[in-house]
Amino acid sequence: MSCNNVDTNDCGCSHTHDSKCIIYTGQNLSCISVVSGDDITTVLENINDTICSLTPSGVPTVVLQEGTNIDVTSTTVDGITTYTIALDPSIKTALDANTNSIASINACLAGGVRDIVSNTLAITVDSPNNGCGEILRIESIAPSSVPLEAGIIYNDSTKVGATGGTGGDLTLKTSVSSISAYETNIGFQVGDEIRWRATGQIDGGVGDMDDVKFDLFDTPTGLIPSSGVIFNGFGSSTKASWLMNGTITILDNTPLNSTLLVSATLQRTQTENDVVSNANRDIYIINKEVTGVDLSTLILRIRYVRNVNASYSATNFARQLMVEVVKAI
Repeated sequence: MSCNNVDTNDCGCSHTHDSKCIIYTGQNLSCISVVSGDDITTVLENINDTICSLTPSGVPTVVLQEGTNIDVTSTTVDGITTYTIALDPSIKTALDANTNSIASINACLAGGVRDIVSNTLAITVDSPNNGCGEILRIESIAPSSVPLEAGIIYNDSTKVGATGGTGGDLTLKTSVSSISAYETNIGFQVGDEIRWRATGQIDGGVGDMDDVKFDLFDTPTGLIPSSGVIFNGFGSSTKASWLMNGTITILDNTPLNSTLLVSATLQRTQTENDVVSNANRDIYIINKEVTGVDLSTLILRIRYVRNVNASYSATNFARQLMVEVVKAI
């Protein structure tokens, strides 16, 4: 027999009460809208409404679904399930790689060149690059013709006087290393010329006087020619100004064994330096081919053959020696 509110004997109930007559006296229950003083009927109805409002079918459900690049894992301990949501490991690997790449790029850019510009150089992009920007190639633009390097290579206008006494020749002017430096750094070609100008004064005096001596000198050969070229002074007691112009033409530029054509003129005037006068004059001319010359040690020298005492040292002097190179074109 079923249990109902009419027949209470079968259910073993000695007393029955209407649920509206039973009053709830506990704390307020906000989740089911129950307060102290509500009857049991109201409480049960509120519980029913709350459960029915849940979905689906009134049963609370939690759904965690994995998505693209999202990992979901769960663990259950003592009936409590913990869900862990994280990025897929491949995403972390990619982020780490990108972070390292960005750091490398920043380091590369910090020491890089922002731009290169030029109005006179050719700048092109070279390939392949080195993985950090482009490789630029900078080339000088070749001239349409080889520039000629010529001009004065030595010029000394210091006044240098002779000293008295006899014996060894006295060098008053020398081209020092100017010719050899040009040969070493630039080089002489066949047809090039070495030109010079020298000036000075010599006193004819009396008896055996000083003479002007010109020579070329290189290390392996010595004097070229072996005795040099001597221009004698005037035979009378006259101070004579002198002017020498010379040219060395390169006939053969073989290292250590070059052939030169040496031409020189010496003009002597029977008047002192710095005096303007229509004085008597004579001219000496030489034109000689010399061989076996080492251009890398060649020196041009203006010397005095000393034959007099010190009293003539103030009037026997060399004033200027200028050497220039003229290129054959």
